[in-house]
Amino acid sequence: MRITESDYLSTIGLIHDAALDSAAWDPLLRQLARLLGCVAGGLTVEDPATGRGNPITYFGFDPQHVARTFDRYLPMNPLFGCAQKMQPGAIIANGDVIRTQDFRRTEFYNGWAKPQGLCSPLTLVVHRMGNTVIPLTLVRPDGTGEATKADRNFLHRLAPHLMHAIRVSMRVQSHEHRLQAMLEMLGAMSGPGFLLDGLGHVMLTSPAADQMLADPATDWLSVTAGALQIQDASNDARLQRAVSHALGRHSTATGTVIEVARPGRRPISITVTPLPSAQTRWSELGMDGAGRARCLVQVEGLEGDDFARRFDLTPAETRLLDAVLSGNGLAWSAQQLGISRATAKSHLDRVFQKTNTFRQTELIALARQPGARRTQH
Repeated sequence: MRITESDYLSTIGLIHDAALDSAAWDPLLRQLARLLGCVAGGLTVEDPATGRGNPITYFGFDPQHVARTFDRYLPMNPLFGCAQKMQPGAIIANGDVIRTQDFRRTEFYNGWAKPQGLCSPLTLVVHRMGNTVIPLTLVRPDGTGEATKADRNFLHRLAPHLMHAIRVSMRVQSHEHRLQAMLEMLGAMSGPGFLLDGLGHVMLTSPAADQMLADPATDWLSVTAGALQIQDASNDARLQRAVSHALGRHSTATGTVIEVARPGRRPISITVTPLPSAQTRWSELGMDGAGRARCLVQVEGLEGDDFARRFDLTPAETRLLDAVLSGNGLAWSAQQLGISRATAKSHLDRVFQKTNTFRQTELIALARQPGARRTQH
């Protein structure tokens, strides 16, 4: 068929879509096949040196045939014989490496192509890294001959756009995988956690951090203009210095721990840990400092706060619980709170009653258990 300028422009649009959305490669392949008189197409990752590969996406091939025979027949592909010529931008047809009559006598044709009614593939190498290549292959129906010179010219005209699209697509997927891994990491944290970008802005938060910030009782920490901020000016200055150090050009993997004192309560520990670019690898996406996860901020010591809310403890009972969680015993707790041992014992008995616990060790273990709820004895 005659390919028009409108066909070219619409194909460019599909290429742009495919760069940002991996699902858009399928309609792009189908359009290319339609314009070039083909009935099947696919993107694969292949290593000609080992004869191994993996389909990324394809259409027009029998899925069951692919599942059963892909690994067997891929190494027999005649194009593997010209692996050194398969550089990005190279366009190779079957007829470039083997005569049609010879091809029809190969096991590859008789075991792979012929059963699917296919022949005469046209391949564009869209990416190569070492021995690994990503070919975009379009296949004509058996008996219709090789691709024409016009077909090759059209694919050659599209080649720079297709090669750029596959690079962008790989970067986007790499970004998505790392983002998912970071979300899973934060989701697995029992305590509040924050990922900060290169500008010190919060980019991702753990579920526990979201819950903490939504609690009206969390009046000591906030996210202001995208940055973490402690209400107390002295402690906030220490936090900002720790974040700046973590984001510094020569920061190491060692974290900085900040102890935030709370009158009558256990102190809270905030750990600021740098995430080196070699670890996050977000720099390979070409993003600036605002797009990379550069440090992790973890908040610890809030077990008593969350526990108190879940078990409806009074402020006095919560202060006693905080002291008991230190593990230093009731007498020490009473002294720290400035109350008599009898008053401390009364508070502790009510905490035992509300939590259905009987010993301090049992209470401490329950308080440090994520998501603990009231149980019946």
